Amino acid sequence: MRVKLWTVLCALVVASLWVCASRANGQQADLFVSAASRNAVFRFDGDTGQFLGEFVTSGAGGLSDPQGIAFGPDGHLYVASNGTDNILKYHGQTGDFLGVFATPGMNWPAEINFRGNHLYVSEFAGSRVARFDASSGAFIDNFAQGILGADGQSWDQAGNLYVSSWGDGSVKKFDGTTGAFLNNFVTPGNGLLNGPLDNLFLPNGDFLVSAFNSQRIKRYGSNGTFLGDAITISTPQGLQLGPDGLLYVGSFGQGIINRYDPTTFQFLGTFASSGGLSTTNNFVFGPTGIPEPNTFVVVGVAALGLIARRRGRIHVC
Repeated sequence: MRVKLWTVLCALVVASLWVCASRANGQQADLFVSAASRNAVFRFDGDTGQFLGEFVTSGAGGLSDPQGIAFGPDGHLYVASNGTDNILKYHGQTGDFLGVFATPGMNWPAEINFRGNHLYVSEFAGSRVARFDASSGAFIDNFAQGILGADGQSWDQAGNLYVSSWGDGSVKKFDGTTGAFLNNFVTPGNGLLNGPLDNLFLPNGDFLVSAFNSQRIKRYGSNGTFLGDAITISTPQGLQLGPDGLLYVGSFGQGIINRYDPTTFQFLGTFASSGGLSTTNNFVFGPTGIPEPNTFVVVGVAALGLIARRRGRIHVC
């Protein structure tokens, strides 16, 4: 009996839906990491930290020294290519290169952040956060300025923007609507802050800053008061709260991502460290439902099995 095309397609759809459903049921989304020395984006299993391979292959689309990384409103992956001074776009399911999304006209695009209809890009070798249309990539304006080596971005509940300023060891606060400078939320050098990169608000309102040169994660109150060193880790870069509510911190020099309790800051183990991850930059948890590489194996086996059965080569008792 000839196998009809619709039969094969149905098998593919059913198998894909089964794998995606099992992935979404009680499992954490995978982790995507900018691997600077490999000019690639690595993918790790969100539950086990197992290395799953290069999601964006080395140098794809000209990717060079990847830094900031984010999934956009369209579900695709966007990466700041520090070496080529632009923002590159990759397919959110396959990692295939989709084109140059934005050319900021700046030196060293670092942290990137989608908010509303805009993409915000920190210029590390400069003094601004540039704003782009989140759909077209068209440049809108220099949203926030006067930052000496702009990197990490966070937003408070009132919609204000906080940007790490590497050059003077501060975190600057800007009006989230106009971009007007409001104050130094963390004053220069407060708490021996040296080389601030990523920053993050915790659910309790505390504010974390990765101090790259100080080998610390610094902790501040909701008013910018220094509360102490939360974590000691070599050359911290990359700071995220995972879908599981735990705190993930990367070490650029060690090529690892550690996991911590976000309340006590107790070390819970090294989560990701394999695959040649020698320089960890920014990382992000992906949306749920992105098929893992073995999905395609499952789909293929299911399709072949159905075809063989229709041809009478498999006998079911």
